[in-house]
Amino acid sequence: MSKLRRAHPLSIVFDCVKDFRQVIFPIVLGGLFGIKQNGSWSAWIYPMIGLVVGLSSAVLRWWRTKYQLQEEQLYVIKGSMIKSERFIRYDRIQSVHLTTNPIASRLGFMKVEVHTAGGKGQAELALSAVRKREAHLLKETLRQKKAHSMRQEAEAHNVVVNEQEAQPLKEMRLRHKELVIASITSSGLGVIVVALLSTMSQISELFENVPFFKAILHDFNQAIGIPLLKIIIVILSLILFFWLISSVISFFQVGRFQLSIYEKEWMIKKGLFQQTEQTIPHRRVQAVRLHENWLRQVLGYVTVYIECVGGQAGKSKGEVMLFPLVKKRLLMRFLEDVRSPYPFIPLKHCAVKRSFYWKMVKYVMPTCFIAMGMTLWLPYGSYAWGMPLAVLLFSWLSYRDAGLGVNGTYLAVSFRRTAKVTVLTQRRRMQALTYQASRLQMLLKCATIKATVIGSSSGFDFKVTDMSDWHGRKLYAWYHTFYARRGKANQKRAWE
Repeated sequence: MSKLRRAHPLSIVFDCVKDFRQVIFPIVLGGLFGIKQNGSWSAWIYPMIGLVVGLSSAVLRWWRTKYQLQEEQLYVIKGSMIKSERFIRYDRIQSVHLTTNPIASRLGFMKVEVHTAGGKGQAELALSAVRKREAHLLKETLRQKKAHSMRQEAEAHNVVVNEQEAQPLKEMRLRHKELVIASITSSGLGVIVVALLSTMSQISELFENVPFFKAILHDFNQAIGIPLLKIIIVILSLILFFWLISSVISFFQVGRFQLSIYEKEWMIKKGLFQQTEQTIPHRRVQAVRLHENWLRQVLGYVTVYIECVGGQAGKSKGEVMLFPLVKKRLLMRFLEDVRSPYPFIPLKHCAVKRSFYWKMVKYVMPTCFIAMGMTLWLPYGSYAWGMPLAVLLFSWLSYRDAGLGVNGTYLAVSFRRTAKVTVLTQRRRMQALTYQASRLQMLLKCATIKATVIGSSSGFDFKVTDMSDWHGRKLYAWYHTFYARRGKANQKRAWE
């Protein structure tokens, strides 16, 4: 049994930076404008009070967060305001994640997160600053204690357990060419545009007071008088600028990507600046998701994600990128090499042409009326006819990408959101499957199938709309009949 330990005091600084980086810009901006309007430094009083309160909370959280490695369990004490104590059995620990950033790495520190299946995406133990050597030692110690605990439990039930191999069976790395392609074909452009627009809305007062930005706003207000060619050039330049930012961010996120394949788990390392190390046991994987945005679909590439149950490092609770870029023609071989629990199943087209015609009526015709009104009332409104063409293209892609495949207890479904998505899962991993058909869909002989896969919190949903009624009923029978029979068998055993 070890003694009670806590993280390095430098974790106070890291926690403060993490807490304040979302609000530090509005605080500084508000203080500057307060000084300009009031002519005094009193505008900084409230921001400084907030900083002091945040710093005090970080100090208290660091002081109270302690852990102890006991014989059969991990003892954790945490909580800044409300103190909580928890005993975690080693065999209940799902994974230990190690993360670092350029500053912490330079100083020789890492962040350690211990996750369990019932953590709902939150770490049971989070240490913001631990020496690298101690972090790796803690991870290895927890792994050994977990293996020992599982071996003891198996021996008590007379079950033979195979030991986890120390060396990986295979390692896969992202080559330089693939890294460049993954960066320039990333789909983070929309996120950046939304973030910039939200930031612009928060600093509109800055634009109205700084002469440089004021001149830009004046030119923008006069844009209706600028020739159309110049407007197009400005728009294309902004799109190119956002695309470059998205590519650079993606380059840093997936740089030095390495996938280590073990007998029962994967270890994922990635990141040029903020380095992350994740361990994902195979038994936690609920589904494999193949993502193809329009650019990668044209080039013949796919991104492989896995949907997991239990806590994860990072912002996403259940989604983990297994590999950033895989040639679609080599996908089946890739899933075999990484020992995927869900094989790739050939898909059959399951949508009917009647559904495509109905999408034209439901989506394309309203946008035609909108474009007609914009043409009559707005300058350059005739260019709004691009909207019906875009909606028509999306409707056709949605019709073309609807696919379904079943092999025993395994299921493969493809559909389109903003990008094409293919889900590979198993019947026992699905929480529910719903068959829906409105009156109009009954006339068109089509239906909608919606399914939920067990996830870390609420689950992962996928839906195929306007598939043929025959495919929908067959899939529903494949799912429902199995559980109906199992329910009757359980009821019979209960009466006996």
